[in-house]
Amino acid sequence: YGEREGESNGFYRLSNAANNNVFVYPEGFLPQISTRLKDWSATGGVRGNVGAWDFDVSLGYGRNQFDFRVDDSINLSLGPTSPTTFDSGGPRFSQLMANLDVQRTFENDIFRNGLSVAFGVEWRREEYGIRPGEEASFVQGPFVRVGSGPSQTIVPVPIGQPLPPGSTRLAAGAQVFPGFRVPVDASRENVSVYLDLETDIVENWTVTGALRYEDYTDFGSDWNWKLATRYAFTDWLAVRGAYSTGFRAPSLHQQFFETITTQNLGGQLVDIATSPVSDPLAIALGATPLTPESSRNLSAGVVLNPFPNFTLTVDYYNIKIDDRIVVSENLGVTSATPSATDLAVLAVIRAAGFTNFNAARYFVNGIDTT
Repeated sequence: YGEREGESNGFYRLSNAANNNVFVYPEGFLPQISTRLKDWSATGGVRGNVGAWDFDVSLGYGRNQFDFRVDDSINLSLGPTSPTTFDSGGPRFSQLMANLDVQRTFENDIFRNGLSVAFGVEWRREEYGIRPGEEASFVQGPFVRVGSGPSQTIVPVPIGQPLPPGSTRLAAGAQVFPGFRVPVDASRENVSVYLDLETDIVENWTVTGALRYEDYTDFGSDWNWKLATRYAFTDWLAVRGAYSTGFRAPSLHQQFFETITTQNLGGQLVDIATSPVSDPLAIALGATPLTPESSRNLSAGVVLNPFPNFTLTVDYYNIKIDDRIVVSENLGVTSATPSATDLAVLAVIRAAGFTNFNAARYFVNGIDTT
C-alpha cells in the first residue's frame, strides 16, 4: 500500500486579467492543484511440481486512484458567489490477473540434449473509471462580461437566453484545472496462452521458438511468435540472434480519458480539452477508432569470455513499432493571432456546444517508430 500527496501552483492570475474576478480576488490569485494518489496491490501463488512437470500458479490484484482538488481558484461563470475550493474528481484503475505456467524438460533418444517444453495461460480483467468532480468545478454558470476595460460589468444571463450586445460568457469550471465532467466506467477482459520450446539441435547450438495467442473482449485476437538461437564456437566465443513480433491493444485510459487543463502556450493561458475518440467533439475534429500497435524486434550479438572474470557482449537491436498511440496536436485557437484554420476548428468546437475551452486534442495512432 502506498499513498502520496502533492501540491503544485498554476500560473498567477493578475488583478486586471480576464480570468479574474476583482470582487473575489482584488489583488489577483495563484490557484493550486492538490493531489492524492493511492496504490494498493496483493499477489499470492504456489510453486510446485506434479511428477516431472513444474508449475507456478498465481493470482494478483492491484488498484490505483488519483484524486484532484483545486484551492484558491474560482469558477468565473458562477460570479462573485463562486466557491474558491473545488473537488475536481479523478481517475481509477484496477487489474485482476491469474497466471499458470508449466514447464518440463524431456530427455530421450530423440532429444538427447534435452527438450524444454513450457506453456501457460493468463487471464486479466481491467477496470477504468473517472469520478466526476463537484458540479461547481466544471459547470457553465450564468454570468457574462459586458463591455471591456474599467467600464465593464458582470451580470447573470440564464443559460440559453440571448446575450446582450458586446457581451461574452465567462469561462466555465475551476480556474487552472476544471473538474472531470463525465463519469466513466469501462472494463475489459483478456486471455492469452503461450507455448515455448527450447533444445540444443547439436552440442553448443541452442534454438528457441515461442508462440503466443491473445484475445481481448474489445480488440479481438492476435498471434505473435519468437525465434531465437545461440551457438558457442568455443568456451569463450558465442553468437546469438532473435526475431519476434509484438502486439499492444490501446489501453482503457487511451480510449476513455477526458479532461480540461489550462496550459501556457506562447505566453497565453489556454484551456484545452482532451477528448476520447468516441466523443462527438473528437469525431467532429477527425478522430477515428484506435487500433492496436504492432512491433517487430530483431537482435543479434556476440559474447566473449577471453579469460576468467571478464565478459564482453556486443549487441545490435532493431525494433519497429507501427501505429503508436500518441496525443494529437492542440487543435483550435492557442495563440493571440490564430490562423484561419484555427478559427475554423474553434467554430467546430463551438458548434458541438462547448464554450469553456478554445482547443482540443485526442489520442491517435499517429507515429511509426524505428
